[in-house]
Amino acid sequence: MKASVTIRLALLALTFGLNQPLGRSQVLLSDDFNYPDGSLESVSAGTWRYNGGTSGAISVQSGHALLSESANGDINSLLAGAPILVSSPAILFSSFSATFTALPSGAGDYFAHFGDLGSNFRAPVFASTNGAAPGKFRLGITRGAVGVGQATFLPTDFSLNTAYTVVTSYSLAGGYTTFWVNPTSQADAHVNPNDPTSSVAIWVYALLDAGNGPNGMGTVLVDDLRVGRTFGDVVDFPLRLILNGRTDAAFDMSFQTLKDRYYRIEISDDVSPPNWTTLYDNIYGSGTMQFLRITTGDGNRFYRLVLLP
Repeated sequence: MKASVTIRLALLALTFGLNQPLGRSQVLLSDDFNYPDGSLESVSAGTWRYNGGTSGAISVQSGHALLSESANGDINSLLAGAPILVSSPAILFSSFSATFTALPSGAGDYFAHFGDLGSNFRAPVFASTNGAAPGKFRLGITRGAVGVGQATFLPTDFSLNTAYTVVTSYSLAGGYTTFWVNPTSQADAHVNPNDPTSSVAIWVYALLDAGNGPNGMGTVLVDDLRVGRTFGDVVDFPLRLILNGRTDAAFDMSFQTLKDRYYRIEISDDVSPPNWTTLYDNIYGSGTMQFLRITTGDGNRFYRLVLLP
């Protein structure tokens, strides 16, 4: 009976005490587009700046940035600490919610990217109907090429009027680029383009209405844009311990980790008031599941997972 009580109370601690979003320590840009409707350049009070095409063409609509191939806007926002130098070394991550309301036309085009203050674009995100079922579209990326024919696409059909979380990473030194949709960890399904590119310092993240003759990126509502230096800076998923099983003398726990972050397992005999002590410290996260076997003791115990700074 005592062992079953211990496990039951541990489960209460895991369920109610640890389902918290991961902290972000290196966010370089964050925008939920919570502005009045109107031109994004105007209503954002300087956060978004004209970069080409028709000034004022990209607008805010009900808390989203509206991008359309029928318009001709090109705007960008400076990243905190810019320029991000090639010698840092640095890997930049971006994420945003994308809801397409009209399909890409022709072969498709790109609509978001990292960039310098000139015409060097990095990790541009593309939308296309090529290879997709009727009424569907696909999303992909290049390292820096702006031709849709050079893009690498996820082999997944996406639907209109559905919000998808689009995530990219870009290594400034080597150009290594990764692309996900709706990931919860870096190990989730992704693609890595291999078009040749050169190393440049990154200053901005850009949004644009891309239409080139018969090709266009469709119409998309963008929201919850973030740029950071780690996957955890731009992707939300719960910090949660999972009880996998038990024996008479021990039980097994696991938790999803962020790559290159460190964790601590703490223990307490009571949570009112709590008196947490360290059980395991400086557990390295590889971006995969971490598994632990914990020896049970006498009495009721509670366990919690801590993401270290």
